[in-house]
Amino acid sequence: INRIEDFSARVRSGEWSGATGKALKNVVAIGIGGSYLGAEFVAEALHSDPMGREGSDGRRLRFLANIDPVGVDRALEGLDPEETLVVVISKTF
Repeated sequence: INRIEDFSARVRSGEWSGATGKALKNVVAIGIGGSYLGAEFVAEALHSDPMGREGSDGRRLRFLANIDPVGVDRALEGLDPEETLVVVISKTF
């Protein structure tokens, strides 16, 4: 948990940036099948909390649950690759 908390704080502060040096403002969480559901439930719960909403201000979180081209297009629409962190979620790792 401490390593996740440290990484998250570094991303939010801009200390950890993308390959081109731009701050990461977007996250695409890829979890095929049901792997993404836990993360999506937590994101929804935090979004209903005032502090959670404030912490996500100016950021976008998208979930990609399959490799269907339409789903991929929707998940990536409007995101700048230089400002996007991709996280792979798996129940089998």
